[in-house]
Amino acid sequence: MVIVDSRRALLSVAANSIGGTFLLSNEQLESNPEDLSRMICNYTPKAFRLAVATAGCFLYRGENIPDRVTLLDPEPDLLVPGTYDDPAAPEYFRCLETRLKRSKTRALPSTGHIATSDEAEASQWGEAVSVWPLGDTLSYVWPRQDIVFFPCTTKCPLDEIVIDRELIVALQQGHEVLFASAFDSGRKSSLPTSLAQGQTSAFLAVPRASNDELKEIVKEPQFTLG
Repeated sequence: MVIVDSRRALLSVAANSIGGTFLLSNEQLESNPEDLSRMICNYTPKAFRLAVATAGCFLYRGENIPDRVTLLDPEPDLLVPGTYDDPAAPEYFRCLETRLKRSKTRALPSTGHIATSDEAEASQWGEAVSVWPLGDTLSYVWPRQDIVFFPCTTKCPLDEIVIDRELIVALQQGHEVLFASAFDSGRKSSLPTSLAQGQTSAFLAVPRASNDELKEIVKEPQFTLG
């Protein structure tokens, strides 16, 4: 039996079992830094890039991956017992799922992943890496009163959840963000195989060692114009 006391118990234990496609090594980035720029500008939602550029910070998750840019496509796990080391967590996220389905957002516990602009918070789940949702469309929700979704001050507060707006505020204030992204169906045939095979809410995970390169990419005109 494995005993863990992390708030994200399952993520910490199961991170090594999450499959990933290794896209760029540090050596490749050093010789061709424009490769990462091209990937981000071509395959991440423009709305997300605009928010990152305006907020001046990145979104992070804790992922135990090799020290290279990696495409991750993990199964959403917020409804899975054991993801949090609290038996009340699945009930909270089931309630949130039901209430969010009344809106038009695609960001649901059953379809999305949680990340945060707070590196220290992300580091509780594993090695903090910046995440870049892949797709043409982006949906997201975040808790206005609380920094994290769970544990929270109220049981299932839909009226406290910000839906598909004010992402810049969430990034600047360090709130957790539940995001979901997808490519338009008509674009799938033109995507690289590694991206076309991904499911909803796949994302690039970029090690912190590449943060300086990312900061330069954010300054490029195509980062917000693409």
